Amino acid sequence: VTYTSDGAIALTEAISILNASGSALTMTLADSSTVGQHKQIVALNVDNTCSVTVTTSIGTGVTYTFDGVGQTLTLVWTGSNGWAVFSGAQNTTSTDVSGNSPAVS
Repeated sequence: VTYTSDGAIALTEAISILNASGSALTMTLADSSTVGQHKQIVALNVDNTCSVTVTTSIGTGVTYTFDGVGQTLTLVWTGSNGWAVFSGAQNTTSTDVSGNSPAVS
């Protein structure tokens, strides 16, 4: 699902795409009820401010702001401790991706 206006990110979808091309985008992510649930968030457009605030976080970070197209954030629900950052990635420019990974040929 692609989000273009402020609101809550659904827990029922694995991947949520954020598009802040028209205006700033402020999203929230509620607590899950499934320990181990993964949630992937992708920034499609960051022409305007694009952020996600989690209700409960295992660390000190609760608001995650995207400032680059293709940035991703993967969170995992740990139960009553909250969401934990599983990974974050930046979509970098590369002319030879296979040269950077022995798994790609």
